[in-house]
Amino acid sequence: MTATYKAFQAIAPGKLRAMDLPIAEPPPGHVRVRVEACGVCHSDALTVEGGFPGLTYPRVPGHEAIGKIDALGSGVEPWRVGQRVGIGFLGGHCGICSRCRRGDFVNCERQPMSGVHTDGGYAEVMIAKANALAAIPDDLSPVDAAPLLCAGLTTFNALRKSKARAGDLVAIQGIGGLGHLAIQYAMRMGFKVAAIARGAEKRDLAWKLGAHHYIDSKLQDPSAELQALGGARVILATAANSQSMSALVGGLSPQGEMIVAGAGGDEPIGISAIPLIFGERSIAGTLTGHSIDSEDTLAFSTLHGIRAMVETLPLAQAPEAYRRMMNNEARFRVVLAPSSRRFALNSSSTEPPMSLKTLASQFVELCRQGKNFDAMHALYAPDIVSVEASGEETAGKKPVIHKSEVWQANNAVAGEYVRGPYFNGPNQFAVHFSFEVTPKATGQRITLEEVGVYTVENGKITREQFFYDGER
Repeated sequence: MTATYKAFQAIAPGKLRAMDLPIAEPPPGHVRVRVEACGVCHSDALTVEGGFPGLTYPRVPGHEAIGKIDALGSGVEPWRVGQRVGIGFLGGHCGICSRCRRGDFVNCERQPMSGVHTDGGYAEVMIAKANALAAIPDDLSPVDAAPLLCAGLTTFNALRKSKARAGDLVAIQGIGGLGHLAIQYAMRMGFKVAAIARGAEKRDLAWKLGAHHYIDSKLQDPSAELQALGGARVILATAANSQSMSALVGGLSPQGEMIVAGAGGDEPIGISAIPLIFGERSIAGTLTGHSIDSEDTLAFSTLHGIRAMVETLPLAQAPEAYRRMMNNEARFRVVLAPSSRRFALNSSSTEPPMSLKTLASQFVELCRQGKNFDAMHALYAPDIVSVEASGEETAGKKPVIHKSEVWQANNAVAGEYVRGPYFNGPNQFAVHFSFEVTPKATGQRITLEEVGVYTVENGKITREQFFYDGER
């Protein structure tokens, strides 16, 4: 083991610097984790931009960290070395404050925040309190799990703790890092889902994610449209736009509630008292959840095939990942993978072990059965009327995947967006799929396109990486 590890520290507002930091032993009640993936979240700006009160520099940001325990401090149980765990925004409750004594661990008065009060996951190694850890399911990859510890947890917990019951109308404001997961969770929880966003170009994406209705706030009055649908029992506001949030309250049904999850708006939310009083409507906030809530989120996501749409970058490109996130260029989450690297195929393997036609047909069957690992397809599995698939070995959209590169062990992927991990052996495929799907919910035929990297082993296909509709 080396004596140092690589990390990116925020050293001043807006400045991230690469550092080699000494590896330390975990103190009592803590563990040391070798980071395998860490999501980049807008809340990281609290550290990088210096927005959190009392913040001290230098500090390593990051609170969507996944990795394996490689050392235990004294008194730690039941965790073990080698176990894969996740560390979210809340860095571990104290157990003795008044909120903890009432079982309200989320609002612990002494709880540190990962990447704010303690060094986070923009690193190869991090130290975490044992009671902040969440166990990661074996069939969930670190890259897939990372964004679920924050964006997933925030939206999942808000919806399951809300007043809404199966069959109720639930509106999701915003189709971004939080919203695209919220739509998936809401649909899988049995709600009638209305997605609210600006622009007709997001309509197809809303339907693909599982929304039953789409409201274009650029052309329509969201409150009036929601009332025309009977009024929303719950509105989950995920986009940090105070003005758009203010306009939504009128779309609530009597005793409905608007839950605010998107933080960062410059202006206060302006609300008239009239709809709150007459109709007993309410507004509430939501703050991620505790480590056991993280495990519930991961279990639900695994059960229903819910995944974030992510793009991965190596740790060395952390500043670029942060820039993309802050400039709203990511679709929709960015994940740092410290150990990611580009792999080449076995040079002796010049042909895939399974024909493309067979691979495509098996993938379609997995899609029908809901057993694949692609959220965009698994979402439709129970409701598919018909599926047609075609595959080709060269994708027409970036990133471009060329047969000569894939099968002849040259550079694995070429194109503007090059992210890993990629290929590692003759049983992996890079395929461009185009699916024509007719979901029962809408009855409208839509096209799903994907450049996917799949592993075929013992008759089972698993997804290692995918680029959806030209963007990862």
